[in-house]
Amino acid sequence: MRAVGCTVVARNYLSYAQVAGDGWLRFHPGHPFAVLVIDDDEDRPASDAHCRFLSPRAIGISPHELERLRGIYTVQELTCALKPHLLRFLLGEGADAVVYVDSDTDILGSMDHVAELAARSGVALSPNLLEPPPLDGRSPSELELAVVGMYCSGLIAVGSSATEFLNWWMSRSRWDCLFAEAAGMHADQRWLDWVHLYFDHAVIRDPALNVAHWNLHERRLAFTDGLFTVNGAPLRSFHFAGFDPLRPYRVTWYRWEAPFRVDLDDVALARLCRQYADKLRGAGYEERRTLPYRYDRSVAGSRLGLWERRVYREALLAAEARGDGRVPSPFDPSRAAEFERLLTNPRSAGLLSEAALSRLADGRVALNGGGWNRRRITEAVRGRFARGLRAPRAPWMPDPRPGDRTRAGYGRVGR
Repeated sequence: MRAVGCTVVARNYLSYAQVAGDGWLRFHPGHPFAVLVIDDDEDRPASDAHCRFLSPRAIGISPHELERLRGIYTVQELTCALKPHLLRFLLGEGADAVVYVDSDTDILGSMDHVAELAARSGVALSPNLLEPPPLDGRSPSELELAVVGMYCSGLIAVGSSATEFLNWWMSRSRWDCLFAEAAGMHADQRWLDWVHLYFDHAVIRDPALNVAHWNLHERRLAFTDGLFTVNGAPLRSFHFAGFDPLRPYRVTWYRWEAPFRVDLDDVALARLCRQYADKLRGAGYEERRTLPYRYDRSVAGSRLGLWERRVYREALLAAEARGDGRVPSPFDPSRAAEFERLLTNPRSAGLLSEAALSRLADGRVALNGGGWNRRRITEAVRGRFARGLRAPRAPWMPDPRPGDRTRAGYGRVGR
């Protein structure tokens, strides 16, 4: 069976991709690893026989569509939105199974059984939890995880029969791959909750895979005789979501609503964190982390923050609904002035409904000097919507951001 591993990154995360690729190649000799670099068009890093670096255009995304996606989505959202594109491309090249891991995953053992499961079932999903957590008032709880989804899109595998699923996931992620939990979205991840209703699939129930800070209470990590184990079995992969290599004494810097259920200062966990930080530094983390994201600004130099990207998305949604292609791109020099006018006055495009304009106005009221001011967000929400909308922030989100109100309904304040 021909299995391919893969991940998706921006250029400043290439050290993470290298560590993930090294782990894959070590435990899956002869099976290649592919890296999609979302802000790469031409000068991609060198590829070798086993590790390939791909640009979005190389996997068949048209320049026009790519320009739109780069305008709509933040770097984190775009990384998620392009995932099904990469999986479909690699299957189209003849792979029997493709195993995707988030780039901040350290692969420490074989995933052959995951590839085999995907080849048989079409889709193999990794649940965030394998056992019910106790009702002890500590984090993570089922309600907290329900906000972001039952399954973790940081580990997913597909086989040759997954084309229908990938086409569906791609269509949903085209416009609706936002970190907007109040609108029912957590980038690409919440969509996976629907898979059990729509498609044949299997659930990966190996506790040694996709171990992360949110499931450590059910997966006992230990270090014995030079080997990391989980519940007594060899550790296969650890997902370092929220990890900072410059502060490796904590497995994550994401905050939860309640005190954590397990000791995050565990000796074995601390050793694993130091080991991963050393790998990242050896892969050039210090040099690569400062690489700028190429699509962080419009061609005119305006910063494309969360609100600016939501303006562009609203305009594209309205234009597509009307069959109108007049929306100026942030990256088109010939229409730079039009795009800047759209940001200055969204009404000027003549496309947006009053509801869309109201959504954007709410977002701008909350925006204060490029950051989200909690007091102003709260005032905006209380003034325009129902009270009591304050909700837990998704644990995977490193910075407080407000939810977006989209076609699905009203947003609410994040923490």
